[in-house]
Amino acid sequence: MFTAVYRKSGKWWAAYAEEVPGVNTQGATLPEARANLKEALALVLETNRELAREQERDLDCIREPVSVDSGISESGLSFRAGGRSLNAQ
Repeated sequence: MFTAVYRKSGKWWAAYAEEVPGVNTQGATLPEARANLKEALALVLETNRELAREQERDLDCIREPVSVDSGISESGLSFRAGGRSLNAQ
């Protein structure tokens, strides 16, 4: 999950994904900015995945899904990677 940030700028709505640099867009209306942001985020993620796979084509790599739960607990940030919990303090 990502955090969308919307800001009215004149007649336009500016939008960006807080966690992913470079995912910026705008729309004439808030619904248009939301739709444009979803499209921009999907395109950036797809492009980054394709570029990474091209660079690693000849390398011996392991690929696996990773999910991140970035909730703050009493012991610090908690993440899940490869089925294991990781705590950052």
